Amino acid sequence: MKIWKYFILNEPINFLKRSYWSARLYFKGLSFFTNTKYEANHMINSNIIKLAALITCPLLFLGVLSAFSKSFKLISFSIINLTNIANRSFSLPIEKQSSIYICSFLFTLTSLFLIIITYGENSRMFLSVSVIPYLLGVLKINDIIINNSIKKSTLILVSLFFIINIFCLILYDKFFSLVYNNFIKFI
Repeated sequence: MKIWKYFILNEPINFLKRSYWSARLYFKGLSFFTNTKYEANHMINSNIIKLAALITCPLLFLGVLSAFSKSFKLISFSIINLTNIANRSFSLPIEKQSSIYICSFLFTLTSLFLIIITYGENSRMFLSVSVIPYLLGVLKINDIIINNSIKKSTLILVSLFFIINIFCLILYDKFFSLVYNNFIKFI
């Protein structure tokens, strides 16, 4: 604990840079099973595993985005309604979905904890909590299907799957390198 205290208090910029790279490696776990090899010197993933990974990667990505947005809504709603706590009329944004908001918040806290504590040791760290974003991704797709017609929802879902897979497999490293080179590097 003394090391963390020293690192945060004496080198906060370096701490933020390391946390950025840790988050990059942590969320690389979205497409973990699409890699050719499971480990550098172990067995090669089969095509069935790669195909399953291409299907689940967008669900995980949508789930992560949904979790972060719901966590932000939960925190901002709590801060805005601090005056209602004294009146004892505090409630969650949508009471029917309170368990989803709390689950999203717990995933966000767990992710931040794993990112900071392990410093993104490897992309497999994401897989330990991947069930929560998977379920949230399925719920997000369910919302898309319910709120749109069959034709429109099919078009939206197919395009989302292609766009997210292209981002996760091809553009992910380029995106984070661009962010680092243009913003974080100069801090």
